[in-house]
Amino acid sequence: MITDAQLTFSNLQAITADAASTNQIDLTTARNLARSGARSMRFVVLVTTAFNTLTSLTASIRQSAATNMGSPTTMLTGPTVALANLTVGAKLLDVPWPDIDPVANQQYIDIYYEVAGTDPTLGKVWAGIVLDDEGGEYRLGNTGR
Repeated sequence: MITDAQLTFSNLQAITADAASTNQIDLTTARNLARSGARSMRFVVLVTTAFNTLTSLTASIRQSAATNMGSPTTMLTGPTVALANLTVGAKLLDVPWPDIDPVANQQYIDIYYEVAGTDPTLGKVWAGIVLDDEGGEYRLGNTGR
């Protein structure tokens, strides 16, 4: 799996209530992913710190024409994942890049996290668009610092 800082939505982001990812991707400056030639592009959200107290968590991929993500459209909503499954390394979302070219209409993409039940006091995620995931497991490594 190849990760890229420009394609990262959340880097060890604490989720303590419903929230958007700390980063959004501007598809016109990050790269035109639909034409990048990369193989097996996927949206991935991984649990990096186990969650507590909530009932479940759901991640949605949103797009908007506005930089402030005003009036976003949901591209995809992932499965609702129960607390018992929100352990370190668990995949909250792992879906292929869609066949559409979102650059045409909606320049910005983010991830929205929806908490069901009591807001957690523990729980963090990493989320991004990964490239060339064939033949390897998901591991977060050097962050370039």
